[in-house]
Amino acid sequence: MLGPVLLSTVLSFHGSTLPAVNVQTNGGMYYTAVLNSGPVAQKYDIVFIGDGFTSSDQAAFNAAVDDALAALQGLPPYSQRMCAFNIWRVNVVSSESGVDHPAQGVFRNTELDCRFGNPSNGEAERCITSDSPLKCIEAADYAPDHDAIFVLVNDTEWGGCAGGLVFSSIAPGFHDIITHELGHKIGALADEYDCYVCDGSDNDRSYSGAEPMAVNLTKDTNRTTTKWSALIASTTAIPTTVNSPPGVVGLWEGGGYFRFGIYRPQSSCHMRDLAPFCAVCADAMLVKLQGRCTLCELNPSSYFCWSDDWRPIRPI
Repeated sequence: MLGPVLLSTVLSFHGSTLPAVNVQTNGGMYYTAVLNSGPVAQKYDIVFIGDGFTSSDQAAFNAAVDDALAALQGLPPYSQRMCAFNIWRVNVVSSESGVDHPAQGVFRNTELDCRFGNPSNGEAERCITSDSPLKCIEAADYAPDHDAIFVLVNDTEWGGCAGGLVFSSIAPGFHDIITHELGHKIGALADEYDCYVCDGSDNDRSYSGAEPMAVNLTKDTNRTTTKWSALIASTTAIPTTVNSPPGVVGLWEGGGYFRFGIYRPQSSCHMRDLAPFCAVCADAMLVKLQGRCTLCELNPSSYFCWSDDWRPIRPI
C-alpha cells in the first residue's frame, strides 16, 4: 500500500450463498471488458469494482477505471506488458456515496463496507480495507476471471492498501496509488519507506528481524551475496549514500517501515516515493508476468507474425 502491506488471505467462493451484491447490468451483462487481450487462462485478469458509488455515480466509477487503465499504460513495466492484462469492470451500486472514516466519525451505507484505517486500532488511516471481503469477491466473480480484485472507493482522501484485495481512493493523482498497489499484488513488492504510521511516532526505528522475503528489501550487506548483487557495480560504496550516477543500484538504508538496519536497491523507487520503479522492482514485475504475452504480441513486427500476403496476424 501507500502504507503497510496487509497479509490478509481471501478465498473465492463461486456460487456463494451470501446475498447477492447490487450489481448494475450493461446490455444484459454483469461486467464490462475494459481491456480484453486474450484468454483468461493465459492473461493476468484484473477486476475493478467500486464501493460508495450510487446509481448516479456510476459514470464517475467508469471514468475512474479508465483512468486506472491509463495509469498502467503510462508507467513501465506495466506499459511494456499491457498484452499480459485483461481488465474487467463490475459496476457495484451503493446506497450512499463515499466510504467510512472511523477516525473522523463518518460512516456511510455502502455495498462493500469499505473504510479507511482506524488509528485507535493501530491502523494507518490511509490504509483502505473492507469489513466484508467476501462481498468484494462475490462482486468480482461476475467477471470472467480474476487474478487481482481492485476496489476503487468513492472518496477523494489519499489512501490505498494491498493484500488479498487491492484498494484505492479516487483522490487527485490516484493513478500513482493504482500502480503502487498493484506492485504489491503482482510483484509481491514491499514498501520502501521508513515508517508505518508516519505521523512522527515511528520514525528512526531499527530493523532486527529475519531476511525479508520481498525481492526489494534485504538486511544482507555483503556485496557478493545480497539479493541484487549482480546489479551492483564494483565501484559502488556499500552501504550506498551517494546517488551518482543518478539511479545507481546499491544498498540504500531504509525501507519496510524502518529507518535503519534494512536496505533497498536504489535511492528512489515507485515503492518508496512514487518515482519510476527501480531496476529490481521492475524486473520482479516482468518475471511475474512472464508467459502472459505471446512472442507476436511482444514483437508484432517480426517476420513470423505476418501472413504470406504481408497482413499482420495474431497467433492462435
